[in-house]
Amino acid sequence: MRRGYLPIFACLLLAFVMANSAFAQSVDVAAFQRDFETLSSYPSRAIGSPGYDKAAAYIEQQFNVMAVEWRRHEFPVMAPVTTSATLAITPGAKPEPVYPLWPAGVRLCSTPAEGITGKLVYCGTGTYDLHTIATDIQAGSYALMDTAYTKLGLPFAEALAIVGTIVSTSTAGYAVADVGLKALGMDHGNSAIDGAQVWFFSDEHVTFAPERPVRVGDRVRVRPAHVDPTMAYHERAYVVEGERVVDTWLIDLRGW
Repeated sequence: MRRGYLPIFACLLLAFVMANSAFAQSVDVAAFQRDFETLSSYPSRAIGSPGYDKAAAYIEQQFNVMAVEWRRHEFPVMAPVTTSATLAITPGAKPEPVYPLWPAGVRLCSTPAEGITGKLVYCGTGTYDLHTIATDIQAGSYALMDTAYTKLGLPFAEALAIVGTIVSTSTAGYAVADVGLKALGMDHGNSAIDGAQVWFFSDEHVTFAPERPVRVGDRVRVRPAHVDPTMAYHERAYVVEGERVVDTWLIDLRGW
């Protein structure tokens, strides 16, 4: 616990300035900008942090320069302080920084100086290289993959695409295909089309700029950004070898 005071007067003064147009005209814009940049330059101004003390000292200094009468009201508050926080996946591994959360701005517990240890209990596609030490393995997205996981450089290949048909082309260099929001999981961003720049998706269509000329009726393969919800939008998946369909899989969890 430490004693602290809140620079509430500065907030009230700013509110008064913004509300009083006549007073606002007399404000030194350069000085205001300087104060704003100074106070926002501290990484954190949470109570108990070094930035809190620096911000309070700066406000005191400015009040003194202004030669105004002011008072400091101090009262005890609970202030969480993080001295260090790291996580090592395995003994001897390089510690990685972690950032503890402060529920309601206060953390009443602490960890012992020697730290805490425990079993790694969950791994998925993105942490496939830790499967030898995890006790709970999620089958994950590695079997089909998606563009979001591909960006991570994992040693798995994408094996899923939504096949659409081009329904419109433009002399301005863009085309429209019949694959839209109703066919794709969009929470990881736009899906991709090889050899094209995707502009945007609407309910039932995608508008994109192809790198080569295309015609109405051409087929395009849209690579989903998130495989899980994309699969849930469809009744079946077609297994292909080249251009030949070799099997059909019903999707039991449609709508899940």
